[in-house]
Amino acid sequence: MEELMGLLFRFQECLNAQMAIFEELIPVLDKEEELITSFSLKTFENVVFEKDTIVKRAQNVENRRLVMLRRILFLISYDARAGAIPSLRSFMVIFDSYITNVKNLVQESHALQLFHFQRELTSTSESYLNLFERLSPRIFRNQTVLQKAARNMQRSLAVFQSELNIPANYDAHGKQNPRQKINAKSFSSVRVRA
Repeated sequence: MEELMGLLFRFQECLNAQMAIFEELIPVLDKEEELITSFSLKTFENVVFEKDTIVKRAQNVENRRLVMLRRILFLISYDARAGAIPSLRSFMVIFDSYITNVKNLVQESHALQLFHFQRELTSTSESYLNLFERLSPRIFRNQTVLQKAARNMQRSLAVFQSELNIPANYDAHGKQNPRQKINAKSFSSVRVRA
């Protein structure tokens, strides 16, 4: 029971840490959106780097949270078929039913501790899910704007390249290709009137 209590406490700490990291992400998404519309490439690259750093930190905490969640599920004898890990909402339902099932089987002090963790974890999970509901539309909006901008840019480049018969000067990563030597024998310098 002590191991379960310790894991529940660390699980809640992970949720709180993820919420703090995601709160850091909100102003970065604001900057990203502003820079998408202002077309400041250098500043945009800096913001993307900052966002990637925050996302990597969030992924590290998420990995720790999933390890703890697997251990908690094992300790409460939850049969996760085929290694599937439940979502936070599903876990809260599973944990609530676990407490309902064991409250009369454990010592009163342990039952009180479980009820206490249940209340705290419910509050934390609600805050976590509310934060995700605020964050998700922002991420998808920026993704949509970037996809549309990329499509429009590709169309514009395609028109100019096809009209001018110019090979692409940039690779898939946006870096300029070195200029290729032009073979003077491949074209005529005589103008022809059509």
